[in-house]
Amino acid sequence: MARNPAGRLLMVGCIAALGATLVTAGSHPASAIPTDSSSSPCPTDAPADGGTPLTEAGISDLINKANEGGDNVETSLQTPEAGCTIHLTAAWPILTGKLSLTATSGPLTIDASESPGSGSGAKGIFVLEKGGDLHLSNFILTKSVESAIFSLEGSVTVSNSIIKENGEHGIQVSRTKLTVDDTAIINNQKKGVRGNDRDVITLKGSTVSGNAGGIQMGDGVGALTVTDSEISNNTNPKGDGGGVMLKASDMKMTNSTISKNTAGSPTAEAAYGGGISAFQADIAMENSTVSDNVVRSIKRSKGGGISMGSGKLTLTDSKVTGNDANASQGIESTFGGGIDNREAALTIQGDSEITDNSPNNCEKEVPGCSNK
Repeated sequence: MARNPAGRLLMVGCIAALGATLVTAGSHPASAIPTDSSSSPCPTDAPADGGTPLTEAGISDLINKANEGGDNVETSLQTPEAGCTIHLTAAWPILTGKLSLTATSGPLTIDASESPGSGSGAKGIFVLEKGGDLHLSNFILTKSVESAIFSLEGSVTVSNSIIKENGEHGIQVSRTKLTVDDTAIINNQKKGVRGNDRDVITLKGSTVSGNAGGIQMGDGVGALTVTDSEISNNTNPKGDGGGVMLKASDMKMTNSTISKNTAGSPTAEAAYGGGISAFQADIAMENSTVSDNVVRSIKRSKGGGISMGSGKLTLTDSKVTGNDANASQGIESTFGGGIDNREAALTIQGDSEITDNSPNNCEKEVPGCSNK
């Protein structure tokens, strides 16, 4: 267990059954993220009160109902206490209406290992297009050939859930408002969260871990807000941002940690930003930590903790420590073990520390960041 700069207690526990990292930060209780769910099939009989049956067809009917009317279709799904699993075998309809689904007791797992992938037109377990508005609570979405959730010009809120072990991204969005609250996004084959264009993404009380890159914001102007969360143990072998990658998008990070992420590989030509890689971005960090991230390449490595291609970085009561931009032997050039700030404005405020990074703390020394 470790304390962040303001003394908040950040508890990270490994859940062996899920391969997940569970985080408690701020006011978010650890119990908010499911810890396990039964692999037993859900009961297929309709509930006695006439509610929705826990079947593939039952969820499909709810999506169709949402698409038919202008009102929000809000449904409580009566799951067993231990949870249960629906095995998805066909693509559900694309959501263009408003749908809210909550599993009332144990988590509802949607296992898409038997569902067809993009060849059938499916881009995820839940797919949204313009007008689609999806709220999910107490779900586990897993083993999609594609992403668990795909949204184009929609709105998505996921809470108290786990998104894990999907064939592409955990969540992929474009021109979408995405809120992830008390949720673990873990062990997906590509990014944990992939934003493509003009997305507004909010992460609260959540974990993004074990993915091939944590969060990536696309080329269009977007905004990422991270609060009381942890982005850790992600590895982006392509070399741009192990924890977070920003392109023409801004980021505000509060009471959060980006740690133990890796950008690049021992064979990569170049790699940037073990913790954060940013281009034309403004980043504001308060009471947060970027620590123990690494960059690996055979030629050029930049920003073991943070690589700023351009833009502005403001640290307030925050730490950048223990990061390494020189993690590969025989590398030709290395810039900024803690922060590569050659092309960006760096402002350090309050009780901030930039220390113990390799081979240096800041590529360009500024008040508050010394390499001596």
